[in-house]
Amino acid sequence: MKCRAYIGVTYVRVKCKDGYYSRPTDTTCRECNCNGEKCNSQTGDCGGCSENCIDQKCDELDRCTIGCKEGFYGEFCQQPCNSNCNGNKCDGNGYCNDGCIPGFHGEMCDRRCPVNCRDSKCYINGTCIGYNTGYYGDICGKSCKGCINDQCDTSNGDCIYDGCKEGYWGDDKRCNTPCSTTCLKSKCNNNNGDCNEGCVTGYYSSNCNSRCNGRCRNGCNQDKGHCTSCVERQYGKKCGKSCCFRGCDQTSGICNHCMVGYYGDYCNITCSEGCTTRECNQDGSCTCNNMYHGARCTDRCSSNCLDGRCDVSQSGLTCTTGCIDGYKGNYCQDTCLYNCISCNNNQCTSCKTGWYGNQCQTKCNSNCINKCNQDTGRCDECKVGTFGDTCSKVCSTGCVSNGCIEGKYGSQCNMICNSNCNGGCDKQNGRCINCKTGYYGESCDDHCNQNCNQCRRSDGFCESCIEGYYGNNCNQICSKNCKCNKISGKCNKISGKCNKCLNGFYGDNCNKNCSKNCNGGCNQSWGICTDCVLGFYGSRCEDQCNLNCEGGCFMYNGNCKQCKTGYYSNTCDKNCSINCEGGCSQSTGDCKNCIDGFYGKQCHWNCSKGCLNSVCSRDGSRCSDGCVEGKRGKTCSVDCKQNCRSCDQFSYYTCKECNDGWYESDCNKRCPLNCIKCNQQTGDCLGCKSGKHGDLCQNNCSYNCKQPESGNDTDICEQKTGRCTEGCQAGYQGNNCTEVLESTSPFQTKEKVYFITTIGILSCINIILIADNVCRCIYYRKSTLKKTVNIETTGQESSYINQDYNPEEANVYYEILDNRAPQPEYEALHSDEMNVQPMTDESNI
Repeated sequence: MKCRAYIGVTYVRVKCKDGYYSRPTDTTCRECNCNGEKCNSQTGDCGGCSENCIDQKCDELDRCTIGCKEGFYGEFCQQPCNSNCNGNKCDGNGYCNDGCIPGFHGEMCDRRCPVNCRDSKCYINGTCIGYNTGYYGDICGKSCKGCINDQCDTSNGDCIYDGCKEGYWGDDKRCNTPCSTTCLKSKCNNNNGDCNEGCVTGYYSSNCNSRCNGRCRNGCNQDKGHCTSCVERQYGKKCGKSCCFRGCDQTSGICNHCMVGYYGDYCNITCSEGCTTRECNQDGSCTCNNMYHGARCTDRCSSNCLDGRCDVSQSGLTCTTGCIDGYKGNYCQDTCLYNCISCNNNQCTSCKTGWYGNQCQTKCNSNCINKCNQDTGRCDECKVGTFGDTCSKVCSTGCVSNGCIEGKYGSQCNMICNSNCNGGCDKQNGRCINCKTGYYGESCDDHCNQNCNQCRRSDGFCESCIEGYYGNNCNQICSKNCKCNKISGKCNKISGKCNKCLNGFYGDNCNKNCSKNCNGGCNQSWGICTDCVLGFYGSRCEDQCNLNCEGGCFMYNGNCKQCKTGYYSNTCDKNCSINCEGGCSQSTGDCKNCIDGFYGKQCHWNCSKGCLNSVCSRDGSRCSDGCVEGKRGKTCSVDCKQNCRSCDQFSYYTCKECNDGWYESDCNKRCPLNCIKCNQQTGDCLGCKSGKHGDLCQNNCSYNCKQPESGNDTDICEQKTGRCTEGCQAGYQGNNCTEVLESTSPFQTKEKVYFITTIGILSCINIILIADNVCRCIYYRKSTLKKTVNIETTGQESSYINQDYNPEEANVYYEILDNRAPQPEYEALHSDEMNVQPMTDESNI
């Protein structure tokens, strides 16, 4: 049968009888293996008290009372001193008081000396006793390998010899900066780091720290970074400018060829509409149509030319079809003199009405009606009552000079001229001198074609058409898209070609539509757009700009005026890096800024994992917000010294915070053994492990302190005084619970009362009989008592725990050290009354 004991402590330490032992974590006793002899109750070592204890002196828990033999430490002297301790000696905490063997340092000699210490020797704090060549500083951690022969002052690193070793530079005798890897052969000036032999391909400047433009081909000039040559379609000293559509000279940017309809060094000028075709030469020259002239056909023929047409001959510009009235000269550039209507050289070919002579300088006689002969001054007709060549003679009554009065003809002037005559008729035969508009023939009897504005007198041939018609008989309609020209009308009378087109049309007959993407119409001759609507480019605006263009693209080459955020290149067809913040350069793709965690021109590189908040400078050379715990250096890629939780970013020696268990500025000293944490400067304990007190937590709390309740983190005793924080175990008093109280066990009180009462009753009946019965009763009770349970208080006080008892574990019993508590009560688990069998081997109790 099993029974359950209710024991008022957190745990019990198993105490074994002689010949058995139990480790601190064991719940049962193990048999010693010492040929029947006793062994150490905690470790199982033969002999009981550890052989490492001085004089084999131990307390009842086998803890060494005098101390440990050389080479061991700890309560039971079971822990060997570090093999690096000098003479293999250490104190009770394992600290090597006699120093360390060469190559190690620290209180426990558990840290190696810096690798650059001479013969690996250093002081207890890690400072080198001597230095290997090429190193300096307290721990030989700084290199002077840039000095000639690697020799420098071990205290400050100054080079012994003047100048630096090849591949290094510096000032004030410090040669600690390597020449830039971008220097050719990694050689540079000892004083300023300038690359004397030039830069590796792709870099320039005195110290070769500037990268050539990514559009350079075969590198760039070391002095100013000018590119040796450019990649395709780029030009400029640093290849930063974009070429035109078909490539260009990489120095000047002058285009090799232009798209149809453009010319100029940069193909940004539209060919003149005066060119006969849509093409022109690189300089803009072309073959002109008959309404333009000039090297580039940009000059219109003079408005004085009849029909607006001209030609270029050896003698210069010539109006092809003559001059309009009032002008003369090959190019109709001169005004006719005086009263000339038309002239040739200096001779008037026709005069204004009322004038005659070579220069039309003489006025016709006032008796002339309308006009007189241009050469002789002979009047075509005289006023009534006058006659003669110049109408200077007065007629006899009824006659007019040299003929009949207006509207009459015949020898007797008794015949009437045709009503369609304009200006009368011949006085002899009645033929009309001129016809009214719309009539022709000798007598002006015939009607001109209805669309004629004016027809020839002799045969009715239309000399000019009314607005909107053309052809010999003006019977063909001009294109509806022709626009009226104030001088020549809608279209040419002979060919029907439009003199000008309505907006949106082009071609000879204005019967072709300009591209729907033209903005502001197109060239009348071959339809090249004046400008494109937003989103299109090309001579006819038929090509669509890249959808990533912001604000459209240039008409002549399709290059975007600006890219939408997230894109770059001339046509914005390349994506900015996903790590860009705020977009990128349209020409190079370089990011304006990087998102956190990335760096580089295009933000392709990850910041060091040691950077706090993953933030670093644009070139990745330093962490902007400092380092995460345990890292240091510009890029936070170097570990802090051993035992440093965090250190100064730029100093190897300064620890800001030590790992738990270490102290001093470089965290090279271990806190006392039982400290939870200690002051980083002094090493004083800031908290002790449970059961310890004192400045260095070197003292044990009293075993008589009451344990804290379960889940309560309160220490058993105060660190400074050792006062028990929860009070004392039953039977003890005082700050440290070292004073024993007089026993007040309820069992003893009960026995006294029971004894007095029993004696009184038995004395009334039979003293001898009752005494015999009492003896028997007492004997019976003793034989039924459980095994003695002795409890050691080593942990914190908490609620009761259950401990099942197994009679087979006969070699186990429990004990409270320094205090004999009342025997525990036992409760039968499955019986109405307690029925415990006595142990078969009482020697194990």
